[in-house]
Amino acid sequence: MQSDVPVSFPWVIFGKFQKTRSDYLGEESKKAVVLTVHSFPSMTISITDDDTLEDLGQSQPATYTLNAPADKVKSTLNEMKEVLKLFENLYGPFPTMSCISRRWVLR
Repeated sequence: MQSDVPVSFPWVIFGKFQKTRSDYLGEESKKAVVLTVHSFPSMTISITDDDTLEDLGQSQPATYTLNAPADKVKSTLNEMKEVLKLFENLYGPFPTMSCISRRWVLR
């Protein structure tokens, strides 16, 4: 797929969520890339799929509460920084990496 113009992919988040932000500073370019993680502090999910229930050793629908502790979200941002660092080492300094900007450019 190729596009001569920048393409933005829309997304929508419903409900109460937490937003955690950090900046990646390119080692060579010294340009900042804003990184943001949106997560729900906690959520409850119900599993009704028979195959998944079997994998979990359950015979009836199961409900689980999931939490996103702040330290886990922060570690996700740190991992994203490491990925960007790897990309810069492979493809050159930001902003030459078109896929890292706020808008994805398909080439």
